[in-house]
Amino acid sequence: MASMEGRQIFYAILVASDVVDEWSLKGRKGILLKLDLERAYDKADWSFLDIVKLKGFGKRWRRWIWGYWSTTNFSIIVNGRSRGKIFAKRGIRQGDPLAPFLLTIMGDALRLL
Repeated sequence: MASMEGRQIFYAILVASDVVDEWSLKGRKGILLKLDLERAYDKADWSFLDIVKLKGFGKRWRRWIWGYWSTTNFSIIVNGRSRGKIFAKRGIRQGDPLAPFLLTIMGDALRLL
């Protein structure tokens, strides 16, 4: 099953689980393979900003990107009430308008290693 554009990632997991359940109920024989594939930006470590220095990006630009990333937080809501926040430690937000640009820079920086 390929990535499902415009859908939440959890939707693909539910569809795959439904297929497994249907095969089991109908007694079908065969092999099903369900993989959990992570994308590169799910594991992007923010320390890559130190690497882009080698590409000539200035301190001001790196601080700007660091500030943009390091202030990302997620609110936890339980039964409709806010219960606190979690601050992101790595990765690029899904739907982030800078994601294509940052991934290109990361790939190019990795080429230097």
